[in-house]
Amino acid sequence: MGGEPAAHLLLAGYLQPEFFTLYSLATRPALMRQLGLVPDPTGNVEVRVPFTQTLPAAPAAPNCVPPLLVYADLILSGDARNHEVADQFYARYLQHPA
Repeated sequence: MGGEPAAHLLLAGYLQPEFFTLYSLATRPALMRQLGLVPDPTGNVEVRVPFTQTLPAAPAAPNCVPPLLVYADLILSGDARNHEVADQFYARYLQHPA
């Protein structure tokens, strides 16, 4: 997962996700079955194909994309609250990695 859900996990629940971004190579029907998703054109789940076949796990959260991608998702959202969280995320995971 990326963006808001990853920030929620990695920052101990500081951000409650409004939108959910999943990066997966699985087919749409497979993901829908596995996660129990129902199609909704105005829903808050976005599925993206990863830009590489394997994405390294984020620290302390093996189901998250790399920290730089979490940061980029937050910044590119255009949401002021996500920018605030992106600053915190940067300071914790990118500026001085643990």
